[in-house]
Amino acid sequence: MWIWQGPDWPTFSFDADRLGAAVAGYRHRAAQLAGGAARLAVADRQEALVLRSQVIARARIDLVVEQARYFDLYRDRLNERRHKVVGRMFTAGPAGFEGGMTAGNYVGIARCSKTTAPRDLAALPQMGALTSLPGGGRSSRYALARVAP
Repeated sequence: MWIWQGPDWPTFSFDADRLGAAVAGYRHRAAQLAGGAARLAVADRQEALVLRSQVIARARIDLVVEQARYFDLYRDRLNERRHKVVGRMFTAGPAGFEGGMTAGNYVGIARCSKTTAPRDLAALPQMGALTSLPGGGRSSRYALARVAP
């Protein structure tokens, strides 16, 4: 014999009308809470999007300011080819020339000969406009020099 089958076990009865009203109230409140949670989720996503947009905008502004400082500092020392290549490096941003500027890239951007490109590139680190990346010889690579504020 199970415990619920014993004579001491209470018997339960319920009023369906009273329970129906309570259940309906519960369902209504649950729906309100679910809607509120969905609105909070949308608000959280919107906040995250706004914050991400602000970070991206800040990075772009910083890049433009750095570009302006760079060209203010080196404007008189860059010939037309060098100016074009450095401008392209800024336009591409940090991810655009992740491996660095090579003589082959320089030839394609500046439309110069294969002998002019290494000479132009070698002069840029000497003036402080580019920094040499590890490596050397035919695989020389360069990155934009950072300009202090």
